[in-house]
Amino acid sequence: MAETPGNPDDKAPEEQTQATLKRGLAHRVLRVLTSRAVLAALLAMSLVMQGVGFWYLRGSSTTAIPDGEVTLGQFSFEGSPSSTANITSAQFTLHLDLLDAVDQKARKRLEKRRFRVEQDVEELIRQAKGADFEPTSIAQLKRTLQERINASLEMRAIDEVIITDLHLDRRPVTEVAETDTSDDVSAPHPAG
Repeated sequence: MAETPGNPDDKAPEEQTQATLKRGLAHRVLRVLTSRAVLAALLAMSLVMQGVGFWYLRGSSTTAIPDGEVTLGQFSFEGSPSSTANITSAQFTLHLDLLDAVDQKARKRLEKRRFRVEQDVEELIRQAKGADFEPTSIAQLKRTLQERINASLEMRAIDEVIITDLHLDRRPVTEVAETDTSDDVSAPHPAG
């Protein structure tokens, strides 16, 4: 006896009942999941999870990724009393901008040799003159500090030396300079 292809909808009544029940159940589940209360709860839970993730990444990124700059400390310069330089003393904070390629290695080495580096910086500042802190000369002082610190670390680790909180004390202007009128254009000249 040969089977004739039948209509796919010609299923046994039991199979049709199960399919209808499955469709009905799926419809009810979909209706429950798309209700306003459930959608609001899912949205709130999503926002909370995103906030927790943002807080975690923000907190861990500040400690895990170094910014490349290290504060070496506060330093001061005292000029010689016999010096004729305009700047008599200076106080400042010294920061080091490390090269990205050697950041971690440089930090470890700086940690090990911190006192040696500080000593070398202090020695260099003791040898400095007041004129070294003038705006036209401070760039050279920073380059010299960079070279000395790189030598102390025995590697090229410093990209830039940064000086902040610079307070300069200047020699007071003398009365002689204030009353000198030899170059005063308004002074009368003898006729001749």
